Order: sequence, then C-alpha cells, then structure tokens
Amino acid sequence: MRRIAILGLLGCTFMVLSHWIMDIAEGCVADLVPGLGAQAAAIDESCARRASFLPRLHEILDDLAHGRQSLRQASAAVEEAAAALHPKYLEFVATVPRGSTPRTQLAAQLLLHLETSRDGDPLRINAKRRLELQSELREMAAVEGAGSIP
Repeated sequence: MRRIAILGLLGCTFMVLSHWIMDIAEGCVADLVPGLGAQAAAIDESCARRASFLPRLHEILDDLAHGRQSLRQASAAVEEAAAALHPKYLEFVATVPRGSTPRTQLAAQLLLHLETSRDGDPLRINAKRRLELQSELREMAAVEGAGSIP
C-alpha cells in the first residue's frame, strides 16, 4: 500500500513539474516572439469566422445547384453572409480573375465551387443547370459592364 502511495505521489509530482516546465517554455517563446499571442488569437478568430460561414455557403450552393436560387440571388446571399460572418472570403473573391465587378467575381467563384468537390463530396449539378448558370453569369457580366466571361 505504501509503494502505491509513493508511486502515486511521484506521478503527481512529475505531472506538476512537466506542467510548470511547459508554462516556462511558453513564457520564453512569448518573450522571444513579440505579438505571438495576438497573432494566434487573430488566427483563431479567423478560423471561427470561417467555420460559422461555411454552413451558410454550402446551403446557398445547394439551393443554387438545385435551381431554388438564381445566380444573382445566390451571389447577393453569399455577399451578405460573408460580410457578416467572414469578410476575408470577400477579400479572397476579389482576387478571382473572372469578372471585373465584385458581384461577377463572386458569381464566378460560386460556379467554381459547384464544379469542385467539397470535403471529398462533390456537389452534383446536372449539365442543363450548369449551362443555365453560365448563361446567367454572362448576362450579369454584360449588364454590369464586366465584359465577356468565357
């Protein structure tokens, strides 16, 4: 019984010491790299914003693929959701080479989302619907003065 108590105390002592050593190491790293904590917090916040935005994006993409929303409606819905939940998505979309207005860039990105897989689960969209959406994108580009989109 005495040996069990000694082993238990040694185990607890080891755990406390290792925790104490980790705290010291984290403090040293924080001192060596100023602003690391703030950067980590910013990254965590960005990840949380993205995680809250993705379900809404997938819902809109499903509606778009199944004809429950037009490309213009879906673009407006994604723009609204992204502005509220994950503004960095709109910054990313601004880099899309297709389309010269923010709305046509967003619409082109939505079409690209429909054509690529989502976590290994490709969103099925039939050829007729794809052609309808591509045609709508060309119309949006013409109306908004974005030129032609292939």
